[in-house]
Amino acid sequence: FIPFLLTSSATTTALSKEENDDDTTSSKRQLLITAIELAIYNFAATGLLNIGLLKVSSSARASFLLQSSVVVTPLLSVLVDGFKSVNANVWSGCVAALAGLMLLSSSSGGGDVASAAVGGNGSAGGGNILSSILSTITNTSFGEGDIFILCSAISWSIYLFRTSK
Repeated sequence: FIPFLLTSSATTTALSKEENDDDTTSSKRQLLITAIELAIYNFAATGLLNIGLLKVSSSARASFLLQSSVVVTPLLSVLVDGFKSVNANVWSGCVAALAGLMLLSSSSGGGDVASAAVGGNGSAGGGNILSSILSTITNTSFGEGDIFILCSAISWSIYLFRTSK
């Protein structure tokens, strides 16, 4: 968005007076279209988040679900620009964020895994962490509010992706 403004102003100063009038009209039209598009994505993200917050059981869960945009934005970039647009460090961060999202979205909120990590009775390493993680992932439940918040995260990811273009 900002590079578009900078290149259009540099271009208009180099054109002659007749071409400048046509380009200014075209430039203003393109700016208006871009602004409306970004406003729609931003409005959708905020509106869906507000609806989701009314229907979700916990605001902490909602905030973690909203942060799934960290995973969705690189995926969107790959869909549009190809695999070379995202490097390996971003993918490793996405995997870690997705694992945390699944863990915190479980019906127990990840408490079973934390309990297994300390052995259930406070002694470190006494439980079976892998089985607790697997049971947490399989017991993940998404309600109506969670779906609204995930749609909000997708809309926000589209907004972020479009502003980077």
